[in-house]
Amino acid sequence: MINNRLIRQAMRVMCALALLLWIAATQAGSWTEVILIDTLRQLQAGYLLVQHTGGPWPNSDYCSASNYAVIDPEARGANELYGILVSAHLVHRRVKIYLNGCLKVGPTTSYPIIAQVVVL
Repeated sequence: MINNRLIRQAMRVMCALALLLWIAATQAGSWTEVILIDTLRQLQAGYLLVQHTGGPWPNSDYCSASNYAVIDPEARGANELYGILVSAHLVHRRVKIYLNGCLKVGPTTSYPIIAQVVVL
């Protein structure tokens, strides 16, 4: 006969692992499909908003707005990301963008944060 205490302990461990996996999955960013940048808009405080023609951005972090993604001007590598996106837009190159987290811009709006860009 199987020990009930051992079963309860195993169930607790499995529940804890499931919770940790769920937390990791909800905090992870996501890559876009291959896209063509449609619009670049400069906002107050140096924020660059990026829009593409394929519809809303992946929004795994549940930001309040998913029609644009943003580069955080305070982030390390922001100038490089800015240059890559502007260049890709000017020469009509397709890109894949990795979004990770949300950045609050203004009192109520948060956008997905552009963390990496691959030009194709």
